[in-house]
Amino acid sequence: MTYKRAREGLCVAFEFTLSPDFSDKDHILFAYSQPFTRTDIERSIDEFKAKCDAKSSEIYCHKEVLVESLEGYQMHMLTVSGQNDKKPELDSISDPQNVLYKPGESRPNSFANKKTIFISSRVHCGETIASFFLQGMFDLLAEHG
Repeated sequence: MTYKRAREGLCVAFEFTLSPDFSDKDHILFAYSQPFTRTDIERSIDEFKAKCDAKSSEIYCHKEVLVESLEGYQMHMLTVSGQNDKKPELDSISDPQNVLYKPGESRPNSFANKKTIFISSRVHCGETIASFFLQGMFDLLAEHG
């Protein structure tokens, strides 16, 4: 792999040489980034939840299934907050069309006087970079609370 400056910015060039034992039945796949599989996503969420649970006096973390994909994969929603201003009541569901929130899932606690930040990641299967971003955010939140 080589890098060179181009008029528009940085150009990255890849060179690949086939070995003598390569046959026309072999397949070569190139990825624009390191893969982040569905298994990696599940592991990342579970590890983050475990780190938060270990600091439960400081960090509140609730994991629930928001919806299932068309392929049947669970799409998780995490509620993460400091423990301050936590109410004993559970968050109310605002889903008049019954599209979100898998029936039977427990809801997170409500919080008083806190703003909401909604972060969505990996909306499409090819967005592996978003998974790495979310992993970094998990690491930061779990370490610094």
